Amino acid sequence: KVRVVALFGIVAGRFEQGQLITISEIAALLKCGVMPAREGVPQLASQGAFEFLPNRSFRVPVHTLEALQKIFEARALLECYAAERAAGTLKPSQVRTLRRLLARLTVADEALDASQAISTNYRFHFMIYEACGSPYIVEAIDRLWLRIGPLHLRVLQSNRSDQHEFFSVLPQHAKLVDAVEAGNGPRASSFLLALLTQSLAVGSF
Repeated sequence: KVRVVALFGIVAGRFEQGQLITISEIAALLKCGVMPAREGVPQLASQGAFEFLPNRSFRVPVHTLEALQKIFEARALLECYAAERAAGTLKPSQVRTLRRLLARLTVADEALDASQAISTNYRFHFMIYEACGSPYIVEAIDRLWLRIGPLHLRVLQSNRSDQHEFFSVLPQHAKLVDAVEAGNGPRASSFLLALLTQSLAVGSF
């Protein structure tokens, strides 16, 4: 259950970088008691979702530029490999779902709906990654996304120009779907790398 908080809290844009989090907030999100929530926090901290402070409170980490660059390098290696492995393995119904998710991202752009944009983007990417056939790779990617989720929220809550930059990678998403559907692993990997590189340039990856 604690894992659900991480995915729909940090990744889906519930918390911001540097935000202090209380056990009671976690318990409220989980709809559970304080003790189960307290037991789950160290697990999330070990995955990089939270960091402990000297006063025994905890917060969403604030990453340096150097740290973000290293996260990008790790993401590029793992995600491009996963996309290449996933090419040609998705069922037609899954490809249709990917295209529907892209349409939702377009709607989220027009409506300035940050929460929908972040959660939909997450679903889109992990539908592809989970098709790579390795739960270990997916888990590693998932942990990296926990670290950069708050960056998406920051960009989508800023000015319209930055928001536009966030959505400017949608054409790369569409090309990625085309490559995956065609079973062209190298092209899928190439389009994903271009997507990640462009996202890094605007600070929203």
